[in-house]
Amino acid sequence: MSPSQPPPIGGNPPPLPAPAKTSGYAIASLVCGILFCTGIGPILGLIFGILAKIRISKSGGRLKGGGLALAGIIVSAILLIPSPFFLAGMLLPAFAKAKGKAQTISSVNNVKDLGLAARIYSTDHGNRFPAAANWVETLRPDLGPKADQILHRPTDGPENPCGYGYNQQVAGLPEDSINEQTVLFFELETPACDAVGGKELLRQPKTPRDVVVVGFKDGSVMQLRQDRLSQLRWKP
Repeated sequence: MSPSQPPPIGGNPPPLPAPAKTSGYAIASLVCGILFCTGIGPILGLIFGILAKIRISKSGGRLKGGGLALAGIIVSAILLIPSPFFLAGMLLPAFAKAKGKAQTISSVNNVKDLGLAARIYSTDHGNRFPAAANWVETLRPDLGPKADQILHRPTDGPENPCGYGYNQQVAGLPEDSINEQTVLFFELETPACDAVGGKELLRQPKTPRDVVVVGFKDGSVMQLRQDRLSQLRWKP
């Protein structure tokens, strides 16, 4: 049969080309860009969109969805611009909380060191705690080379070198005459060197979750919320 002759009647026609499929990457790109407005969503949307465009262009017509891919790229790119601000808004409170916790721990260690220095002084001076007058300079030799760091409360500015007070009612008393749960050192509301007094000088919490660091005669240190401060023992 010559090429110019029509196919015989009853022959099979040539198969039709398969319909083009929509690229899954194109759909994923748009979904990620729209549904996940912050974080990694726009980044994935941008990656999927670019992959979809590449695969569609190389498919020879077997894949479609170029418009979806382009839309996913555009939406994701737009959302990536404010993403750092959203992420910062989520991370900053966590950083602030971590910083506050670190400052509290540092203050706890400072009060522990002050109590230890007072007990060392007592051992070397007839079992008596330091007198009220000039107690900072009295304890400085027992605080060692980090004395200035110990006396400074972490949240106070550099202009306030002393952030802790000494319970006036135990000053100069024999150590063994004082109840173990009596306050010895505490955070000050208003920083001052050689501050001596009682609950009137005690720092007050600024928020419901804020804690005040207080050290006791037995060497223990506690972080107390507002509702616990009224239970402190100030008398020997």
